[in-house]
Amino acid sequence: MLPRQLASHLQRRDVDAFNNTVPVYTFTDDYEIDILHDLNVDLNVASIVAAVGVFTITLLMRLYDKKLVDRVSLRLSLSISITDFLQAIALELWAFSSDFNDTGCAGVTFLVVWLSNQYLFLSVAIAVNLQYLFLYKKPFNPALEKWYYIFAISLSLLSGAIPLAAGRFGADQAQQACWYKPSYTALSQKWEYGSYIIPNVFCIVYCLVVVLMVAAKLKQESRELDKQISCRTTSDNKEEKLDPTSIIRRKTRRAVNRVVRRIILYPIIPAVTQLGFIVSEVYLYLYKEPSFALNLWGVPTSAIPGLCNFIAFLIDPAVYNACECVKRDLIAKYAECPTPKNSDSTTLNQSATRTGFMPWFVRTFLISSKKSSDGSTFFMMSSNSHPVNKSSHMSQALKTKRQSRMHPGASEETVITIPSKAGSFSMKVFVETKVLDTSEDDQNQDEVAWADTEGRDLDMDNLNFHNDKWEDASNNAQRQMDKKEMQQAKGMMLGL
Repeated sequence: MLPRQLASHLQRRDVDAFNNTVPVYTFTDDYEIDILHDLNVDLNVASIVAAVGVFTITLLMRLYDKKLVDRVSLRLSLSISITDFLQAIALELWAFSSDFNDTGCAGVTFLVVWLSNQYLFLSVAIAVNLQYLFLYKKPFNPALEKWYYIFAISLSLLSGAIPLAAGRFGADQAQQACWYKPSYTALSQKWEYGSYIIPNVFCIVYCLVVVLMVAAKLKQESRELDKQISCRTTSDNKEEKLDPTSIIRRKTRRAVNRVVRRIILYPIIPAVTQLGFIVSEVYLYLYKEPSFALNLWGVPTSAIPGLCNFIAFLIDPAVYNACECVKRDLIAKYAECPTPKNSDSTTLNQSATRTGFMPWFVRTFLISSKKSSDGSTFFMMSSNSHPVNKSSHMSQALKTKRQSRMHPGASEETVITIPSKAGSFSMKVFVETKVLDTSEDDQNQDEVAWADTEGRDLDMDNLNFHNDKWEDASNNAQRQMDKKEMQQAKGMMLGL
């Protein structure tokens, strides 16, 4: 009873500026109406197919290995695709709603407003997640993910349910379509601005601001990384160039930045799809007539969120990573492996060619295209493997050679990373430490104190040991920062 009373009260307040005459907010030429109608129908069908594609691919990835879809933005993208699917169906109904009664029009308009806002709020959730993890460097908290869905769904439902309860949805005589009614009155336009246009504008602006901030940070981090690589390449300290921790750190940062570059495509989509319709709607209310050019921009773009999300999904690193995993598994299962000639010999013999479609497919399309992709492959954050380099091989010999002369306080990490030919290099650093020892704090005084009395009389092994000890003390803080950054990056990768 209360919604009816509220609707009746609001209708009595509707005072139009045309002395109770209904203006014409539609196009007079039939070909303009037909063009917009056909574009709306065809593109919404394409969005439905694209949304089904996202859902199908995600389901296959989940069935193959659930770890492949273990990322927040990927699950949000799936939710957006489901919303796009339902929204496209609602827009299809809206395109054929001219024969609906007032109640049917109210229901269709409610679906369009609700699902359009929900798609935008879910896109905002991806932007908020990027801001929280990447810009603010906050630790990933799995409990936050559920609130993304709670706020997006509840706010979008309210934005559609309140005008529906107030009787603002129905068959609009001015536009001859299902929308806010009567659309030519100031009160009805206030309802549309408050429940639809202003939330759309807020979401678009916020997403674009986050995208710009993320892009600026990506550029800044890229410069810092290039600077670090350049400094280490030109440095005489070969130990730092071969430091496994630094290699993993650079690889981790590149992987995170690569993922972020793909994820920022999702917050860009609302501006692409919704801006045209908002501009055309505002123009209609300001100038009291529709613009075919603006509608030719707004109607098609408002029908392609499913297509845009599908494109962003296809270039998502998670999809590429899933393809690489399937490729490796197929090669491992169907590729030919060398076998011993007999049980007593270690000589390998090429196995006979396997027959069948899958072995042929793997040989033709997978093995022939298999190549190193160190710069482009998605870095698996769950991997515990470390890059193999020359320092790891030299370290064992050095450890054996110098183990009897190691100081009890020396760390194992100090021993395993020193090149075998370090005589002149160590002397160079030793001389520099005498110049820099006056700027060391009290914590490092015991490491540099020996330089004034013992250094020049040491043999080469002792010189290497003391040099290792000083370098370990001076680089310990940086190594701890590297490890901390790597742990943060791994947590960020799960939360992105």
